[in-house]
Amino acid sequence: MAFVLPGAAAANLILTGWIPLAPGAEPSSLGRYLAFLVVLYISIGASAFERAPQKARL
Repeated sequence: MAFVLPGAAAANLILTGWIPLAPGAEPSSLGRYLAFLVVLYISIGASAFERAPQKARL
């Protein structure tokens, strides 16, 4: 999860307007970027907290 935090911080700065990603871009493209990031972070979080497979007991 520590590897995701810098990307999340940068994405928040871009989406709040502190750092212009693409000046003059339409708001819908920034919305698509936000949706992509949300899906990406949910999938990374799900894989990070996934339970390890159980060993077979004989």
